[in-house]
Amino acid sequence: MLIYGVIMIDQDELFDEEKESFLIFNLENSSYAFHSADVNKVHPQVPVTFIPGCPDYVLGIIHIRGDIESVINLRTIFGLKNSKTKKTSRILIVEKDSFKTGILVDSIEDIADIPVSQISPVMSTLPDRIKAVAKGEFDFKDHHTIIIDATALAQQISKVRS
Repeated sequence: MLIYGVIMIDQDELFDEEKESFLIFNLENSSYAFHSADVNKVHPQVPVTFIPGCPDYVLGIIHIRGDIESVINLRTIFGLKNSKTKKTSRILIVEKDSFKTGILVDSIEDIADIPVSQISPVMSTLPDRIKAVAKGEFDFKDHHTIIIDATALAQQISKVRS
């Protein structure tokens, strides 16, 4: 728009900052996020079939549209207490490289584009189990959100299996 010989430019266009897209979810009373590109699908809570002999962090398997996927309980991996599933519980199908699994979460909060400048390194005060898979953190709405690295999660699960 031209006003008195001056071109008006929107500040967002002038300072177009790189952003990353995240799927933000809740687990217990905390917020976590995966890069949106790492989340293949989001499913409502479906019956999980228990498989004897699996590690305690594996809830079992699900059958969705011809695919069979394992379902992981992040609460166990993070050292949180287990709770019953809720109506808002969802299963995220997370896929990164050769890693693909379902992850049970309490609820989905949002999908958001976060400016890279707002992403900070992981706090040193995080519990080691969470810090091992955390890639960074940011503030979203009124709370702190921890970014979970799908590759680091796959590596952590491989260590637990060994």
